[in-house]
Amino acid sequence: MQIIYFLGRFYPEPSTNIILQNEVTINMPSFNNPVKMNINIIGAQLTVVCELEEEKDLKLWIAEIRNYVEEFSLAPIDCLAFLIGRSSQLEIYQCIFPDENLLIPLSKSEAVSLENFSSLSQQDISDRIILPFNDTPLRLALANYKRAINDPGYTAMYCYKAIENIRAFFQNMETNAKKNDSKIREEAWKTLRDSLNIDETSLKELAHKSKFPRHGSVPYISGEERQKFMTFTREIIDRYIKFYLHIKKPLDKENHPLLVL
Repeated sequence: MQIIYFLGRFYPEPSTNIILQNEVTINMPSFNNPVKMNINIIGAQLTVVCELEEEKDLKLWIAEIRNYVEEFSLAPIDCLAFLIGRSSQLEIYQCIFPDENLLIPLSKSEAVSLENFSSLSQQDISDRIILPFNDTPLRLALANYKRAINDPGYTAMYCYKAIENIRAFFQNMETNAKKNDSKIREEAWKTLRDSLNIDETSLKELAHKSKFPRHGSVPYISGEERQKFMTFTREIIDRYIKFYLHIKKPLDKENHPLLVL
């Protein structure tokens, strides 16, 4: 058996002094055996002890395990926040492997690699960051992408919502009106795919995965899937920004090959 500790804190600090200890057993897609979590909450402090009957090097699955820890640890605090009319957030900041005397700092704010950022000039950055002032679909897409980072268990849902926000631009561009019937939506999706060179099957795969949390089912995805969805969505938003900056003309396919998951 392998044991991992996760340490975190809630903010803002609960207005009532909560003390909670609960044990849950869950199945994760990447593991053969159920994972046992002992969740301990005292005030704003969180300690979770995970027991895993696995032979794998669990350091390779830290992000995925952390996502599950976060979802189940937030549940009682979300309920308490609901009862008192507030919202609450959780930061899991450290993972401990006691058998190896190893401490690993955790962060979820840097969710995907940004190799292309260093290639942007100051003018490129300035041109991009003022766009959301004038473009509601982009503003909403960025907000949902941020939620995809901050709520790991719901990454697929928020990624797809961000792409839907981008689709709304093409829908309004096509109809010059905010109509919302299925035929107009399909035409807008096609215009988005053609303008940004996006693979239709990949979009459908993400749409399928996003339906689980939307419809009240368990929204579990693996750490690898989460990374894949976020990279895919970020590229779509980035291509939309380029499209917008280039006078709303379809991107050239030589420099923007078909984007697939």
